[in-house]
Amino acid sequence: MYRDTPIIRRASALSGGEPPEYRLMRKLGATFDRAVYTESRIFVEQARLMASFEDHWDKSEPFTSFFPTYRVMTLPQMRTYFTWRTAFRRGEAKPPSVSYAMVCAFEIINLIGVASPEEAYAALSRLIALMEGQEGFSYLARNWLRDIVIYYGLPRSMLPEEERRTSELLQPLFDPDGADDETLFASITAFSTFDPANSRYYRTDAAGVKAVSAAVYRAMHAFFAARRKKPYVESLFEPRRSTVYAPFSGAVFYDARRTRAYSYETSPLCRYAAMNGRWFCSAPPGGVTKSRALGALLRNVDSRLRDAAGFPYPTKAPECAKQLVSEIDRAIGAYLKQKKQAEARVISFDFSVLDQIRSASDRTRERILTEEERSGDAPAPAPETALPPPETPTGLKAPAPVPAAPSSENPASSVPAAPQKPEAQCPLTEAQLLCLKLLLRGEDPAPRLRELSEMLSVTVEAINEALFEEFADCVVDFSGDRPVIVEDYREELEGAPWLNTLL
Repeated sequence: MYRDTPIIRRASALSGGEPPEYRLMRKLGATFDRAVYTESRIFVEQARLMASFEDHWDKSEPFTSFFPTYRVMTLPQMRTYFTWRTAFRRGEAKPPSVSYAMVCAFEIINLIGVASPEEAYAALSRLIALMEGQEGFSYLARNWLRDIVIYYGLPRSMLPEEERRTSELLQPLFDPDGADDETLFASITAFSTFDPANSRYYRTDAAGVKAVSAAVYRAMHAFFAARRKKPYVESLFEPRRSTVYAPFSGAVFYDARRTRAYSYETSPLCRYAAMNGRWFCSAPPGGVTKSRALGALLRNVDSRLRDAAGFPYPTKAPECAKQLVSEIDRAIGAYLKQKKQAEARVISFDFSVLDQIRSASDRTRERILTEEERSGDAPAPAPETALPPPETPTGLKAPAPVPAAPSSENPASSVPAAPQKPEAQCPLTEAQLLCLKLLLRGEDPAPRLRELSEMLSVTVEAINEALFEEFADCVVDFSGDRPVIVEDYREELEGAPWLNTLL
């Protein structure tokens, strides 16, 4: 007896079955011989097949893998991923699990789903922003973002800000003749172990320090160009070494350009090169760091400028090459000569000494008065209504008689004595002054301040604020465990007239 028999359908034909692209992707992965093709090559071929695929699955399957690829995903996980990727490309996605984000990043760095390296850079930047808070992923992805710039030859302006800033600051050191004094000095100080801004002399003659430092650097640059094989800037930093470099480290990346000869400079001191699939990085070990040689240059400029200008606070400079000392002395001589010529053409009036001139004049007039004028017997001067004085032979009016000095018998009318100079006012409170005195003696002020119910950090900050108008700088340094007096200001503080006004 015959009757209708249901046809057994495959799972993919049931309601909600998988789209055919998933079967094709798995079939493609199975056709490659893993003894010949690497995992990264198989991943890229599968990704190219699914580059424009979109899915709209209404379910979600979690996915966690140490090295995530399509091959280790189940069908629900693949459907979850491609549904999320569809939303990500439309700008509507929510943060996925780290494993899903890693697969998306692998596609981007292999230029899957993007038309150019610039688009890949922008897409990976969006993914990093979406995964904010996932430090492990963000660290790797930011390195891959930098590798996109290097591997695909994008402009230096797309490198990380710190690396880009280093490259910009190094450029004047390689070409000092093409930079002005201000720009060159900024580059010198950026890589120097000595900051001239902390120097007392720099605060009095910053223009001189900048001009001499720039002139010395240019002279040394020219000397090395004429007498040495390597440029002067190469002697300032550690020698460059060539090390193996792996672009997109930790990612599934297929180097499709492995046969090319290629190089890329992130800065004048850092160069990446590829040859037959092998990458190398030529740079100073540990990167571009502070230079002791530049620090010695600036210290010697500061010290010798102090000596040449007669600055009252000399310093001892570190030993350096004779050629550098010669160039520093030559630059200082040229600067001081130019400065003297400029000052000779300038006429200035110092109105701050007018009071001193008036006081000196009063004392001189007091000494030349006669006894008769002092006793008060001299005739009184003519009133305002008197006739004008007779004319001198030259037609000029005779000078008015000097008024008689008040009598010594009338103390009330005597000439007042010169006013006493007011006693210096202390700008500090009692607790602040106590703290400053103890620091000058090298003692710890914390116990005494606790007795006065004062906090050490607040008191030190108040001292620096109170004395900032006089010193234009912090006189107490609290960057370490204990506050200490800044040595540049110790002598002035110990000689301050208000130091003993209290206590």
